[in-house]
Amino acid sequence: MPAWKRCLYTAGHESENWELASAEEFQPVPRLCRCILAVYEDDLRNPIWAPLGGYHMNLDWVILHKDYKETHGQSTPYMIYLDHENADMVLAIRGLHLGNQSDYAVLFDNKLGQTTFDGGYVHNGLLNAARWVFDAEHEVLKGFAREESNLYTDICRAFTWGWSCGLVNYGGMVVLQNQDLLGNV
Repeated sequence: MPAWKRCLYTAGHESENWELASAEEFQPVPRLCRCILAVYEDDLRNPIWAPLGGYHMNLDWVILHKDYKETHGQSTPYMIYLDHENADMVLAIRGLHLGNQSDYAVLFDNKLGQTTFDGGYVHNGLLNAARWVFDAEHEVLKGFAREESNLYTDICRAFTWGWSCGLVNYGGMVVLQNQDLLGNV
């Protein structure tokens, strides 16, 4: 099933007809989940929340790791990791921290029918957060995409859970509408 058709389903019905993933298709999931979990750390060299066995990341390949102070409440913290071993550029965005008022501001920045996007309606706060991340990091992503596009099969993979899954999906839509800002890669 094409990815765009998956976006047409809602709630618990979204994946009921999906085929089972093969071992090869599933292989990157644990690695990328560890990358997402690493975004929750304040100091990756001295982790507090590392899973058993650690994050399995080369910390020298972390391009940037932005916390709440650096996102100015416009997005949850995120990280860009250039995984040379697996030929991935990973943009990992953490989920909501409902103890943080700026996350509530993004979550509640929405009214029914407030924001249209490509012929449909989207969550205003999530779209603005995705645009903020893209505006803040498109030059970084463009530089690596240009340098690594012949070496990497997947230039950008972004995985996350919960509400930030919407932010990541909107980020993909923002990228598609602004490919020129990434050098049309």
